[in-house]
Amino acid sequence: MFRVTPDGVLTTLVSFNGTNGANPRSVVQGTNGDFYGTTQYGGSDNLGTVFEMAPDGVLTTLVSFNGFNGANPTSGFVLGKDGNFYGTTDFGGAYEGTCTGCTSPQGLGTIFQMTPQGAFTTLASFDGTNGCEPVNVIEGADGNFYGSAYSSGTNFQGYGSVFRMTPEGAITTLWSFNGANSGPCLFGIIQAADSSLWGTTDGGALLGTVDTVFRVATNGDETTLFSFNGINGALPRRLVQGSDLNLYGVTGAGGIGYAGPYSGDGTIFSIDPNGIFTTVVFFNGTNGSNPDALLQGSDGYFYGTTLSGGAGSAGTVFRFTLPLAPVFRTVTEAPGGINFTWSAVSGQVYQVEYKIDSHQANWSDLGSQIMATNGIAAASDTTGPDPQRFYRVRLVP
Repeated sequence: MFRVTPDGVLTTLVSFNGTNGANPRSVVQGTNGDFYGTTQYGGSDNLGTVFEMAPDGVLTTLVSFNGFNGANPTSGFVLGKDGNFYGTTDFGGAYEGTCTGCTSPQGLGTIFQMTPQGAFTTLASFDGTNGCEPVNVIEGADGNFYGSAYSSGTNFQGYGSVFRMTPEGAITTLWSFNGANSGPCLFGIIQAADSSLWGTTDGGALLGTVDTVFRVATNGDETTLFSFNGINGALPRRLVQGSDLNLYGVTGAGGIGYAGPYSGDGTIFSIDPNGIFTTVVFFNGTNGSNPDALLQGSDGYFYGTTLSGGAGSAGTVFRFTLPLAPVFRTVTEAPGGINFTWSAVSGQVYQVEYKIDSHQANWSDLGSQIMATNGIAAASDTTGPDPQRFYRVRLVP
């Protein structure tokens, strides 16, 4: 486990040794300031662990998986609205055996809940018909949980599924991939601002399928929004929604050097809610190769890691930004006026403008230019003699 400052100073906090876990996945910060995560292997039975790490690097193993309570988690987990953590294990649980497409006979996977103190509860075990090898789980806006499974589903062809789970642990399959509509979804889903579930499929995982970006409504309606061709990326990872409401992601291959499956240095891409796709960055080895993760910081910049490339050919931590078009986030009345906030990028300059008639050609400046200091900027206007005003925010070159 490591920490990187915004200036690029890296500090190693924990070195895993097998006993305290091995092959750590992503972490999430709890309300107490500590960090929580999972390891795929290690622990008392070498089936993975759940750990807590203090900001100074002191690590405590909270749970060791033993097969009955799950085995081999390959995703991190999420912090629920109730203050508990929720996650998945690839294997283990109540249903032993294999299902179509599964890679291990040691149980078909679980969804679990854990308190910050380490009290652990298995909420659901997959049985094949409702999917197996769950990839991730998220808490939805409606209070249910959603996720994707790598294998099986109602088509029972090994292409995976998107599912919903009630807080009590009842699982419903919303959508099953069948090969023709691509699959499987290897890196999990997110819920976007439109309440739909967005994800990517990895065509390299099963021959005959393709890499895509898809959207599934919570009623199960699926739309394939984009299919990759290798030149614009291959092997897409999990998406993240930016403050401009577009979706962003990385591809682990494709782009520069693409010459077939698994080749190429990878890309960063964006896709808007209507499915319009843009390649944002092509990795070239020098600036990293084979990106694996992406997130947006509170300063508006995007941060991520690559598995290889860079000065030592052992991977990089990177930051990038776009001249993102500002998007109004909130408009609220205040005594004697109105307040605005909009999506921004730290260091970029914005100008709020207004006009009285929407058919006017010219806009007037509302106050001075504003330099953003984080991912959200704000301004206000006072009530005046005008009967109405129309507003916009302009990114200043």
